[in-house]
Amino acid sequence: MLLTVLVFSTYMMASNNDYSSVIKTVSFNSRGFNASKKYYLSKLLTCCDILFLQEHWLAEDQLHCLSDVSPEHCAVGISGFDNSEVLIGRPYGGCAIFWRSSLSSKISTVVTNSRRVCAVLLESESVKLLCICVYMPYEADMSSVNEFQFQLSLIDSLLDKHSDCHILLRGDFNVDFQRNSSNTVLLNDYCTENSLFPVILHNCRYVDYTHQHSMKYFLCIDHFVVS
Repeated sequence: MLLTVLVFSTYMMASNNDYSSVIKTVSFNSRGFNASKKYYLSKLLTCCDILFLQEHWLAEDQLHCLSDVSPEHCAVGISGFDNSEVLIGRPYGGCAIFWRSSLSSKISTVVTNSRRVCAVLLESESVKLLCICVYMPYEADMSSVNEFQFQLSLIDSLLDKHSDCHILLRGDFNVDFQRNSSNTVLLNDYCTENSLFPVILHNCRYVDYTHQHSMKYFLCIDHFVVS
């Protein structure tokens, strides 16, 4: 079982360019949702203000379980599959965003019309922050590459609608910037065109890996991307 946890601090600047507050954000790839993972989520939430969750595997009629994880946080999530379809095998996908209810911001859910992209908008007197959580497809064939590009286009529409916001884009991109793949090129080009910066490329960062398989290969496929 793989659990991916990344921690990132966002310094929110006031209109006078002073650092007015710090929001600590955490990202967690849970690969399912059960009693033990609910307990671990509750522990993570004690040390952060916003948590980005991927692969909770919950159906639409189970998303209410997210609100029971922490009494101090609110949550919004999307299911990775349609309840109207016959599910073959185990559940899959899904993502969610938790935020501390005491944050001094107006927080609203942003409709994405996607089963891979979840978003909320934080607004205060001094700043607007668009938080986007993604679970992107693994590059397996041309169809998955097209799906990756389609999801980027949906994110692009969110950025267009909220052009006055700072962006915190976080999730499991299934992209390692060290790999020469189609999705890597797509994500690189997308970040450049939209003035977004993958934090993992910063000189001061240290992330050895975010994904491992049987301790045989190690990849950095989970990212924070910021404006």
